[in-house]
Amino acid sequence: MNKKLYEALFFKLRADIMNTSAQLDRLFLETQGLEEDTLVVAQQLVMNLVQLQGALHTLQEEYAGPFNQSTDVEGERWKALFLSLERLENYANPSYEPLRSTPLTHEELLERSSDYRKSQNLGYTLRKREDEDEE
Repeated sequence: MNKKLYEALFFKLRADIMNTSAQLDRLFLETQGLEEDTLVVAQQLVMNLVQLQGALHTLQEEYAGPFNQSTDVEGERWKALFLSLERLENYANPSYEPLRSTPLTHEELLERSSDYRKSQNLGYTLRKREDEDEE
């Protein structure tokens, strides 16, 4: 097996796994009750997912011998790729909400971070400012 074929098959299996997982997640989120058709579709998706994951595992364990000898740079690139794929999966999830949609303002940073206050060369602490506000 050549390296290009191995990589193409690897990424095709990964994409199919992600697609099947997304379909299964959507099915869980969108269905309200238990219907026979829904049960059959869910069963088919789960069986397909297991087959795809098994195929990917077999590919990696049995056929990746000469291709697994990657440099550290390649390993870091693979990790970064999988991390970005996970982030994309989170954004594709309809229930996903980012922690904060807008960046912190200057005032919020001054209030929350002593390091930020130090970096702004402000000679007071938050307590002094609160004491001044009370007077």
